[in-house]
Amino acid sequence: MEETVKALGFDIEKQDYKMNLRGSECGQKPCLSIATKVFEVTPTLFMIGMRKDDGDTLEYRKFCDNFSTALKDVVWNTEAESYSSVV
Repeated sequence: MEETVKALGFDIEKQDYKMNLRGSECGQKPCLSIATKVFEVTPTLFMIGMRKDDGDTLEYRKFCDNFSTALKDVVWNTEAESYSSVV
């Protein structure tokens, strides 16, 4: 997850099971800031909760698309789930 986020241009601050992601490129709008929590469901299954803390909603949606695409080999999803519940 960390390597994927860094490749998307975000800086990471880690604290226990929480990570704060902050976009490194800021324009006229505030930098995109995302709060994440990682939950260990089983030793081999993790759930990631994400929410936008600051920045443009359109940029957040774009990040979610890019992030889920980059993790497509490890993300489990059913066709009935909406895209926002995956990331």
